[in-house]
Amino acid sequence: LFKLFLFLVITPSLFNVQAKDKVARIVIKYEHWLLGSETLDFSNESIQFKYKHLLALIEKAHQKYDAGKLQYSNRNQRTKVWQNVLLPLAISYQTLGEPHNPNPDYHSPLVKQKIIDLFNKVHHSGWNETQDIGWGSLETYEKTGIIGAGGSYSNRLVAYAVSVFLMRDVLKQEGIFERELKTLDHATSVVSPQFDRPILWQVNGLNTDHIIAAMQSRLCYILSLPAGKEREAQMNYHWRLSNKALKIADGFADFIKSDFTTNHHKNTYVSTYGNMGLQAASVLTYILNNTEYQLDNESATNVFKTMIVGRIYSKKYIYHRCFSGRSSDFSQSINLVPFYAMLATIKSPYPQELQGAFLRYWDPSYSKFKSHLLAKVKAGKGHYQTMGTLEIAINQLQKAGTAEQAPNGHWYFHDAGMSVHRQKEWAVLWKGIGKYLWDYEGPVHKHENIYGKYAGAGALTILNAGKPISEVGSGMAREGWDWRRVPGTTALNEPYEKMPSKNDRQFSKNVFVGGVYIDENNGMSSMQYMANRRSLKANKSVFLF
Repeated sequence: LFKLFLFLVITPSLFNVQAKDKVARIVIKYEHWLLGSETLDFSNESIQFKYKHLLALIEKAHQKYDAGKLQYSNRNQRTKVWQNVLLPLAISYQTLGEPHNPNPDYHSPLVKQKIIDLFNKVHHSGWNETQDIGWGSLETYEKTGIIGAGGSYSNRLVAYAVSVFLMRDVLKQEGIFERELKTLDHATSVVSPQFDRPILWQVNGLNTDHIIAAMQSRLCYILSLPAGKEREAQMNYHWRLSNKALKIADGFADFIKSDFTTNHHKNTYVSTYGNMGLQAASVLTYILNNTEYQLDNESATNVFKTMIVGRIYSKKYIYHRCFSGRSSDFSQSINLVPFYAMLATIKSPYPQELQGAFLRYWDPSYSKFKSHLLAKVKAGKGHYQTMGTLEIAINQLQKAGTAEQAPNGHWYFHDAGMSVHRQKEWAVLWKGIGKYLWDYEGPVHKHENIYGKYAGAGALTILNAGKPISEVGSGMAREGWDWRRVPGTTALNEPYEKMPSKNDRQFSKNVFVGGVYIDENNGMSSMQYMANRRSLKANKSVFLF
């Protein structure tokens, strides 16, 4: 009877502690998403392929550590250590491996010692809670808080932050957990209550870099905190900021615009930044779903719609060149394939559309399917192509559903100044510039988009050949390309040595750029073009039918 009394008295209190911990479920979901669940199917060909690439990254991490030549004194050196050595070892330490071929690094004392050694060496190099993160003072943020200041260390922290989260119990055992937690708190403060200012909430949206990098790093800090009021308070702020970040962004602010294109650097940027931002937003929506911190309906719907609309302005895996900013890789929509599957698992009005899109995009016969998707295991600005991401996609493949037909029709995206015309298996994309739409981005670091100045000046991208259809298949290979004659543009026939310019992201003096459509199948676009710092002008129209 006494034991029964104790059970009745003590057990409900234990249940209440579990029930009151609003963040515990997120911790479990996040860890499963990073590493894969206990039922990860290693017999699946795609998972096996990704796992082999992960093991190769881990083996290189061991080699780099054992060589003893790692450096830690500055930002670039630390970033390389975190991405190439620390995080791969932390993932390996927590990965059990295949049932019939266990991972020898799993909870290995030797691997544990290497990881602790790395944390200590980076700390002793000056990485601590007083480290200059790149803000200098709050003055810059006070002026730009409406969209969130970008840059600094916060763009490079993800590999370190995820390592702290994965190794939190080991760090506690070694007595250095509080030290690393304080450092991570300081390093991610730009998206913490410390940087909360009234100006931040005056405009919807948030800097895309924060969505990609800082918000994930901050989440790692919060999920590493002990259960209690402080963790809940930090999570409440993160939830509030996430909802603001995923609202339709006002003015020039990032991230999601009213036509469901994505913005960065005050312009449409659906490749690279926008692409990574949608990976981050999809994971956040998934991780928080069915928890106390589930995104509000408006913000979650914006993520769903932006992914769905993305099927229109990408011809399967290809974007218009001016949608890619300074990048010359226009096939980056392949990165979003598993995230259609991820969002299709969430109860919403859109699971069938998302599942149909996922099944159409999932194409192992595509030449870049493995190299551009499955082989990605290394953290960069963010860390989203995880074993858990692929596991979700594989699970969705086994569920009922039919691949959608490719979208056909005519659309004009006003925030991007872009017309998209699609019929059967071909597409034409047109891009204009104006007073509120800059021309191009680059060159950066002396090698990115050096000759790209005409990419948005009425440029036509015609996609009608290739398997799948691509720019190269449609006759626009990089080799031999004449950047002075981008189709659809009015451009100067000038020597190549005069083409590079430091005056990128230039707006036109003319406001007129727009498009209309009729019966959703035909349309036209036009603009008054004025080349920046030149006398070149043109009234341009394009009819698509």
